Amino acid sequence: MLFIIIITVFITTGVVWSFKKSLKSMCFFLSSGYRLLKDPETALEILVTFHDVYPPIFTLPLSFRRCYFISKPEYFDKVFSSHHTADRPTVFSYLEELIGPNILNSSGSSWKKSRKILAPYFTQKSVDSRLRISFQEAENLAVNLAKQAKTDLDVVGLTSSYFIQVVCASLLGVESKLDIPIVRRDVEMILTRAADRGIYWNYQPISFMPSFPKECQNYLLYSQTVGKTIISEKRKQLAEANELINTNRSPAKGTKPTSIMENLLEHPEFTDERILGELAMLLVAGYETSTPSLLFIFEALALHPNIQERLYNDIVDICGTERPVTMEDLSRIEYADCVIKESLRLFPAVPIIGRYTQESLDIEIQNTGESLCAMILNASYQKTFLKSTHSAIYLSHTVSETVL
Repeated sequence: MLFIIIITVFITTGVVWSFKKSLKSMCFFLSSGYRLLKDPETALEILVTFHDVYPPIFTLPLSFRRCYFISKPEYFDKVFSSHHTADRPTVFSYLEELIGPNILNSSGSSWKKSRKILAPYFTQKSVDSRLRISFQEAENLAVNLAKQAKTDLDVVGLTSSYFIQVVCASLLGVESKLDIPIVRRDVEMILTRAADRGIYWNYQPISFMPSFPKECQNYLLYSQTVGKTIISEKRKQLAEANELINTNRSPAKGTKPTSIMENLLEHPEFTDERILGELAMLLVAGYETSTPSLLFIFEALALHPNIQERLYNDIVDICGTERPVTMEDLSRIEYADCVIKESLRLFPAVPIIGRYTQESLDIEIQNTGESLCAMILNASYQKTFLKSTHSAIYLSHTVSETVL
């Protein structure tokens, strides 16, 4: 009898504790959801106040599964560098079916092969060698923005075009032939549908799910058609160049490829489908992260005209107004570096990163097979990153005080 009473008390205590925790979570999300619907601009405030409501590591039941939320910066490295976590959940199989195989969703020898080919193009030396293209496109963007000042302007479209031109010219070695508004529309539709279905990926059996990739195939037809045309033209150019080299026995034979696409085309195991998947990944990853980052800087400067004025004066003092910016100038414009890093801290391009635990980690998480969410956005607002608790953008930070 005593044993039954003890078990009953234990179960009741557990149920009450779980109910209180779930109730607290539910109240927080309901109130946050109400605030978000009432005023969408508070979405950022909701995210960055997580650490005021919950401890650095807390759990919430999402889609009938336990999910650990981590906002403790010193734990991020343990999670990302650990061999006991996986970053290829079921959603990656959908990504592969959607845009084709690429380094993001490949594994094993296939992943190693892609990494070996792609990695050299992202070293500092390689990036520096392509800065001329970035400088030219940045100057074009600045000129276009200046011409359309104080007019209704699709700044998202203009900025997207700039970054797509940079990615195509510097990494792929081709001129952009994409209709930017169509690409933006297609990507936004895919991301919207992915967000709508994302909550179901955690628990709904695959056999009961409609094929998400098939829903989105219509939005990829244009980009795939243009991509195949670019690959075909590039193959033709390389074949003509190799034939010319062989005919003239030029010493240029054996010259290393100058772009990622040329390098991929030289490997027979990379079919057109695989190359198309790699190019789609590079293109979307390039402009879908860079464009919001630049737009966040624009918005932050618009909200803080005093910072905007100081930044402008600093750039003019160093670079003047009669010549383009050079590599030497970049190391001297310290305040611009401060503004960019501070904006990236406040508005990271990737605010949350997910992982799945395969074994226990030494970060207060003992269960395996659970979901992890590293809340980059939340962590960057914590006092451990700042010497000042002032939340206004840039106002409390000088070059010497910037932590990042």
